[in-house]
Amino acid sequence: MFDGQATTSGGSKVAKYLHENFVRVFSDEIKMLNPAVHDTPVDALRRAFLSLNKELASGGTQSVEDWSLLSHRGSNPPAVLTQADLNSGGVATVMFLEHMELYVANVGDAQAILIQSDGSHRTLTRKHDPAESSERQRIRDAGGWVSRQGKLNDIIGVSRAFGYVQLLAVVQAAPHITQLTLKERDEIIIIASSELWEYLSPELVVDVARSERSDLMRAAQRLRDLAMAFGATGKIMIMMMGVSDQRRGDHVRNRGPTLTQSPTSVFDDAYLPNKRIKRTKEAVEDSMLRRLEAEVQAPAGEISVVFTDIKGSTALWESNQSAMRSAIRLHNEVLRRQLRIIGGYEVKTEGDAFMVSFPTATSALLWCFSVQAQLLEVQWPSEILNHTIGKEVMDTDNNLIFRGLSVRMGVHFGIPVCEHDPVTRRMDYFGPMVNKTSRISSTADGGQIAVSADFISEIQRCLENFSEADRQGSSASEEQHEMDSFAENIRRDLRSLSSQGFQVKPM
Repeated sequence: MFDGQATTSGGSKVAKYLHENFVRVFSDEIKMLNPAVHDTPVDALRRAFLSLNKELASGGTQSVEDWSLLSHRGSNPPAVLTQADLNSGGVATVMFLEHMELYVANVGDAQAILIQSDGSHRTLTRKHDPAESSERQRIRDAGGWVSRQGKLNDIIGVSRAFGYVQLLAVVQAAPHITQLTLKERDEIIIIASSELWEYLSPELVVDVARSERSDLMRAAQRLRDLAMAFGATGKIMIMMMGVSDQRRGDHVRNRGPTLTQSPTSVFDDAYLPNKRIKRTKEAVEDSMLRRLEAEVQAPAGEISVVFTDIKGSTALWESNQSAMRSAIRLHNEVLRRQLRIIGGYEVKTEGDAFMVSFPTATSALLWCFSVQAQLLEVQWPSEILNHTIGKEVMDTDNNLIFRGLSVRMGVHFGIPVCEHDPVTRRMDYFGPMVNKTSRISSTADGGQIAVSADFISEIQRCLENFSEADRQGSSASEEQHEMDSFAENIRRDLRSLSSQGFQVKPM
């Protein structure tokens, strides 16, 4: 994506020039890579950005005929740049895919995110803000300055871009580059201009994109319309790419010694979801939950029940009620959001504790892992993070294991007594199975997941019955489970667990 600053003449020829010439420059750099010195596509991307900006800047000193010949070698009319065009500029975000290795390079504020099947996202780019500390220092060292409005020399709002010849010593085109390997749970990549991110939060963008993942064009149109509804008046460009299809060809080839023995593409339309309750017009829901899938029907029979509780919540409430009120709201959003995405049923809440149920053991385990991972990334109030209970804790390998509210979890598998509550009109569970789950939860520490022997036995049974069918890869095994939505859900959960690194090891 190339996004240029509009000039007084009405458009940006810089963006057109970048679009016409980047492929040529990058292809030349790829061909000149030297494996002997360990050159990679990262080096080619960086050199391509710098070389293209050099060509753009040097074009201002050439004649119109020479500049036209240099700028484009195709059949379409080339972009002839004037001095006014060279004094403007543009930003860029470029992706390069080699097998399953993805390289993302950007300068400026055109941002890209990677959406995953559990509803989380990863930012692939860096917004080059002049007010950011490292960029501000670089600008000062180059002889520039940052205004109180956060603009470089009080002219432009980004610190790195193409063009801006009059600020060439301060504005540079050295890109930020991200390299990653696409995994099974990666779904969609979104690249959008700054106007979209200014008015829509990444969480809202993720929810809208996943709700329309079967038609990415419709998803892009919905995001554009939402941005305009929130007040966007500038130009908006949105590019969406489904990356889960890239994994389908490797379903048989890429098998690893992980839980399911055959990781495949992340959420596939062939996977049949759990039964969902049809929304009624009278139903009143939170706006965040409303844009997610409807809640599943209350499971019955053999189910998994999960109890959660916040460690040290009483001390946190007594020390700072206002911060804890905000933290509890964030905690509830994470738990309920993952319930809708994975397919669980919220039975009830008691204080800050949740009781939820799942039709399968694999979905319960996946929900527990997803929630614990998401809680580490929540923007907790500073009062919570400064408290001894909520401060960050790292393990010996410098991995973050505790941050903010720590939630203990207990999981059990069995057959409870199921009855509808006449007051709340929701399913409730009773009996020894529920009592045992509560006791299991009390044995866990904050951030831990305690499970029963019955639950472990059910996980082992799922591994033996469903991962074996995947490993065989025969048409008979696929036809056997084709119409069985229950089996498809378990296999989907196993793949998601495998992508998160979960394994069962003998002790």
